[in-house]
Amino acid sequence: MYQLDLLRATFRFVRLLPLLLLLLGCPAAGDDDDDATEEPQVVLWPQTLGVDSGRFAPIQGPEGWDQTEALPLVILLHGYGATAELQDYLFRFASQVEDRRFLLVLPDGTEDADGSNFWNATDACCDWAGTGVDDSAWLRGLVDEALGKFNISNVAFSGHSNGHFMSYRMACDHSEVVDAIAGLAGATWLDDSMCEATDPVAVLHVHGDADDVIEYEGDGVFPSAPVSVQTWADRAGCTGSTEGDRLDLIDGIDGAETRTEVFAGCASDTALWTMEGGAHIPLVNSNFGDGLLDFLLTER
Repeated sequence: MYQLDLLRATFRFVRLLPLLLLLLGCPAAGDDDDDATEEPQVVLWPQTLGVDSGRFAPIQGPEGWDQTEALPLVILLHGYGATAELQDYLFRFASQVEDRRFLLVLPDGTEDADGSNFWNATDACCDWAGTGVDDSAWLRGLVDEALGKFNISNVAFSGHSNGHFMSYRMACDHSEVVDAIAGLAGATWLDDSMCEATDPVAVLHVHGDADDVIEYEGDGVFPSAPVSVQTWADRAGCTGSTEGDRLDLIDGIDGAETRTEVFAGCASDTALWTMEGGAHIPLVNSNFGDGLLDFLLTER
């Protein structure tokens, strides 16, 4: 009789155990849903950033990515009058998203009165109608949105001409989040006091010395390519520069037409690539995009 009463008491206690554990703030046996780690979910592409702003920007990443691995974020900015799609045709970034494993954003600027897309970068380029559109804030919003949604290791900007000007602007305005920029045929502020960078940003500047649109030597409205790079080398505390390997980036020019200058002792990587005989829109080969991505995707 005593054993039967003990068995009944034990049974009643077991039935009440989940309730007692709940009252004590402990998870009940077999009820570990709250503590269980959710299974990684594969991200489906493409997705769209900027919806709340009314200006949309597509973002693409490698198939099968479940965010267990942090990936770099690259924002490619088109030149004046171009589009993101046309810019990618020249730089060939999208075709490498899968193999190089990074996230790519391809935004478009706003249209001016002539119907040409532009970025309001510096006083030299290219809000000539004075619209005052705040592309710096909008692009920063895209970065923040991406950082909030995805597992990102570093943030980089790239661009051509007006898009290169805008890449410099993003490094100046948002150095706390921008890790690197690499662009073609643009320039930074003529007045360096306009640049508000407080953190190191890696800078790669590529420019043709035969560029007759954004001249390699500057024109008094924007600085030369060497001066643009030197301002960032000074900001990074570089102690000097050396000549690096020559590169073959343009199919229409025989041999390795591009000389490279690499700065040393810098808090952030700094380099200038000069395309000898290169025009404003050079017919670059795949080495060009590969070289830019090598620079942009380096985790610093």
